[in-house]
Amino acid sequence: MFNFKRVKQVVKQSFEPTKDTQVIIAEIHESFDTASEKLLNDAKAILSGSYDIDKGKRLKEIGFVSAKKAVEATEIITQKEKNEYLAKQIEYYQLHYPNNKFITEGKVKEICQKYGLLCGEVKYYISDVPEKNLAEIESFKLREDDYLKITNFNQPYESGIIWGHHERGNWGWSFVQRPTEEKYHITLPAFTICASVKDFDTKNMRIEDGYKLELNLPDPIVLQPVKDGYLIVSKWGLEAEDKDLINEKQN
Repeated sequence: MFNFKRVKQVVKQSFEPTKDTQVIIAEIHESFDTASEKLLNDAKAILSGSYDIDKGKRLKEIGFVSAKKAVEATEIITQKEKNEYLAKQIEYYQLHYPNNKFITEGKVKEICQKYGLLCGEVKYYISDVPEKNLAEIESFKLREDDYLKITNFNQPYESGIIWGHHERGNWGWSFVQRPTEEKYHITLPAFTICASVKDFDTKNMRIEDGYKLELNLPDPIVLQPVKDGYLIVSKWGLEAEDKDLINEKQN
């Protein structure tokens, strides 16, 4: 999940759309909807591929770990293990959430950077949500088995003084002590939304991985964070701004 509070750099680029806005929105929605299928197909293609790693494995076993064949074998084995895991995760979400496509963090970032979208928790979203999509989001239920495990060791800092958001609601410097004993709790993560920068309250916020393009598209996509990525919960586009069209669909 992208973090609005910690930032490496902010880069502002210019993007001039050459296509009709509705076409671009359709492309974005299709990119989200087809990501899972493409990831699964790519993973299965790698898993079904034929690789000659026998000699590399034999070299590793007797200590030639840096030999070219040994290094290649290690890379192939690692890739196959990663893709086997990914394929199982995608199939798991397909089974338990047949109406919600799965998408990885990497794919979300790729799409956002391509179309100039930001991704953050819904509490920072300031625009309206169409009634149809509000009902869709309200009806989504995450299985308790898929709640996220949060550990106090997730804190990315050592003991010291840091700038951050206090529980009282204001910003300032605080002393933090990195925990010495790991503790964790299970939590239902807040919904995340991908939308244009104009749809977010960015006051006192910074954008991590600096990607902010000068293109405003009314195409929010609501995501449910889960292990290894997100589930797509709801999305809308230009029709949300056309009250006559909305009424026509509801009638």
